[in-house]
Order: sequence, then structure tokens, then C-alpha cells
Amino acid sequence: MDLKLSFFPLFFCVLVFAMLIGQTFAFTNKDVKVGIYVYTWYNPDDSTSWEYPKIVDKPVLNYYNSCDPTVIATQIRQIEDLGIDFVMLNWLGIDGFSDTVVGQWYEVAKTNATRLKLSIMVEPYNEITDGYNYTKIYERAYSLYDNYKGHSLLYEDYLGVRPVIFFYNGAYLTGDIELTLPKDDRFQVMTVGHRKYVDFWYDDIRNYIPEHTPQGSYISVLPRFDDFWQWKLGLRDHVDVIDRYLTEGLYESQWKRAVNYADKNMVRWIGIATWNEYPERTAIEPHYDNTAYNTDPYYLYNLTKTWIEHLHGINPYAEKTVYWYQNPLVYGLVMLGLALGVFILWKW
Repeated sequence: MDLKLSFFPLFFCVLVFAMLIGQTFAFTNKDVKVGIYVYTWYNPDDSTSWEYPKIVDKPVLNYYNSCDPTVIATQIRQIEDLGIDFVMLNWLGIDGFSDTVVGQWYEVAKTNATRLKLSIMVEPYNEITDGYNYTKIYERAYSLYDNYKGHSLLYEDYLGVRPVIFFYNGAYLTGDIELTLPKDDRFQVMTVGHRKYVDFWYDDIRNYIPEHTPQGSYISVLPRFDDFWQWKLGLRDHVDVIDRYLTEGLYESQWKRAVNYADKNMVRWIGIATWNEYPERTAIEPHYDNTAYNTDPYYLYNLTKTWIEHLHGINPYAEKTVYWYQNPLVYGLVMLGLALGVFILWKW
């Protein structure tokens, strides 16, 4: 038998093996987890909650109560339909309104058997020296995890599997210059915000620092920022207005950049800022927009869904870069070529 033909089955096996290896190691954007910030402070019994003109946009669900289980069930379904993996619920202290809302979210998630994973994001709700009882914060967070196993966001590494708890950076909550937050071994503690030490950079529009993009395998996307009326009402000492009319393509450029980093295997988390932060006008929740050029209340919602589908390789929104090592066939052929080269050199 011809020596060359006798090695054909071997080369075929090498090709198949190389393709399998290529499939194993080829990066897939389906591994990237997409999260979204959800705010829990909307209470119609509080006269300042939906106050106009601090809030100029109106949700399709009307000026809802964040604690209403029917509203929560609808929001969970909408968020899940987007293809989002996890939710960061803002939490403003034990026994307060947001604490009740967060508990309700876990209860509704359990009742509706959603695949969404939940986690609390502790806000700087008491910014005074020694203003936080971290033991109680962790105990409350753990009680939610313990009561609703299977519905909490989990983090796995060499230390094991632990629920995630987020802290939004504050001068006293997490530290001003560097992280001074006491840890709890039961949790994967992650920080969010605008300080250099954070794990999740909340946004990089107003406080852009190049080396924080992406930050810790994480990148954020947001559709717009507009706190004009908060400034006008004296609630802030500065004002930032970015893409007020949704005509500048900010959201698309943010998503395009995030997907590009995902393609390069540089991010594992993408955070959408936000679901319903109406005072800063970053909401993608279906709403009637006061200034947007496109008046469809589902405009940002549908745009988000399109980009998440694009991220995961479904119904691509735009041309997507695929690197040679991400294609199992190309990877296999390269490996086969290397194997043949080694074999020929060995025979010579």
C-alpha cells in the first residue's frame, strides 16, 4: 500500500480531533452574561417618587408601585424576553421600602419560575462615618439567597460557588480612594460605580477613564444621560446631557464596542444602565419618551433585544468580526497543516 494513503486515516482523525478542540476552545459570546440595573424606589404613596419634572418620561406600565407583584411579574417577563441573564436590584437599607421591594422580587421570581438571576446592589444610603452595619447587610442578603436558592446570581471560581452581592461605591460605604469594605466569605463581593477600584464601571460617559474600558472583564452600555431637571430643581450641583433626543447613536456605539470586546474575549459581563432609572433618563423599560425623536415606547427595548441577539449570534444587527481561531473548521485545518508539517519534517 502507498505510504501516503496509509496515513490518510490518521490525517483524517487529526483533522476531526483538531476541529473538536477548536470547537472547545473557540470563544462563544453565549458565555457573556448580560445584566441590568433595576431601581426599586418608585412608590406612589411618596409624593416625590414620580414627581414632575424630575421625571419627564412615563412608563407603559404607568406610574407604578415598585412593590406591586403584578408589575414585578411583568418586568421579569419583559427583562427575560430580552435575553438578559441577571438583575441588580438597588437596595437602600434594612426594613425600608426598597428592602420590601427586593424581597417581593425574589418571591415573584420564585413563583414565576424565571431563569433570571437576582442580586442586591447596596446603595450608599447612610453616608456618615460608621453609618453601616455590614453584618446586618450580609445577613439580610444571605437570608434572601438562603430562602430563594436557584434565583440568586452565583459566582464560581477556585474558592467555590457563592452568591454575588454588589456595593455601589460611596465614600463611607466602600471607601473614598481605595476599597475599605469589610468582606464576608459567604459572598462574592463586587463593587459598582466610578472609583478606580470598582469591579463594575457603572458608565464611562461622564467619568471616562480609558484604562477602565473594559473594567475587570466588564463593560457597561447606556442609551443616554440627562439629569437636567435634577440640576434645575437644585437636586444636583452639576448637569450632564448626552443624547437627549436619541439621535446621536450613543446606545448603538456603546453596544458595538461591547460586542467588539466580547468578540476579542475581553469581557465576560455586560451591564445595561438601566432598566428604569427615570431621573437620569437612562431607562430602556418601555416608556413614553418626552424628547426622543422615535416616539415608539418600545424603541430602546427592541434595540436592546436586537443587540443581545447580535451578541449571541442570533439575527445579527451588523457585520461581526470572527477571528480564525473562533471557527472550528479553520482551526482544524490550521492544526492539520501543523501536524502535516511536523510529519514531513520528521520523515525527512
